[in-house]
Amino acid sequence: MLKDARDLFFFDATSKTWSRKYKGLPPFPHYELAGALKAIFDADRAEVPQRGGVSVYVQDLRVHADRCEGLISVSNPNAADPTLNDRPKRKRRVINKVGDEGVEHSAHFLWHYGSKTNSNSCPFFLEVASGLASSVVVRFINRLLREYVGESDSFTLPDPSGVCDKSGNPVQIKTRPNFGLIGHPSAAFLHDLKKGELSDIELYTEINKNGSWDSHGYTLEDRRSIHIKPNKEKHLPKAKGLLDGVLTKDIKAAWEYARVSGSCHQ
Repeated sequence: MLKDARDLFFFDATSKTWSRKYKGLPPFPHYELAGALKAIFDADRAEVPQRGGVSVYVQDLRVHADRCEGLISVSNPNAADPTLNDRPKRKRRVINKVGDEGVEHSAHFLWHYGSKTNSNSCPFFLEVASGLASSVVVRFINRLLREYVGESDSFTLPDPSGVCDKSGNPVQIKTRPNFGLIGHPSAAFLHDLKKGELSDIELYTEINKNGSWDSHGYTLEDRRSIHIKPNKEKHLPKAKGLLDGVLTKDIKAAWEYARVSGSCHQ
């Protein structure tokens, strides 16, 4: 990709409300979720350490009445030292990391909710960057929201049962907002999934991409993957139905990507 070009993914951002006791609670406006992230960022705590010294963090965040703009980054100290190459001069230069430095990748995002009161799905644009897939960004944002709720009295709602305190005021229950991203598959892709049959599914993750695989650093991890094949002894649904059954919430949390192959019957 050119240095002055950007590839973007387009999603629908969703807001949901979680409670230990109740389901179906009304969602909070996206603006309030963005405001919670801004509070964490302003307190210099918008960072989540990962395995192997990897960290995901917010480098910049600006909240407006109609949108939230930000820059999320990931730093991996286990990644190989970056290399620059001047081909006309046949010169190659390795930039050696020092101390706890890590190779950094960053992704801009634009969360366009339109107004301070909108709690419906809204556009979310995410720049393509290594190590910052949408699933990573969603887990990261929800981790920060969970930390914010644990330290504040925000995101409370009246108890749906209608119970009141001794003063006659509605009892407030503590809830937690949940941020989500929904992708936009093409019409042609959906048609193939609904009409076709799957022959192979590969699930893979790049969460530890460029991390040292051996203790000497001789080899680097590219990705982890698992192959799944349909059970021919079962009556199988079409491709989309099979994928919906396989790609559960837990599977999606553990594996960032899925590659499928098969055939489509027109």
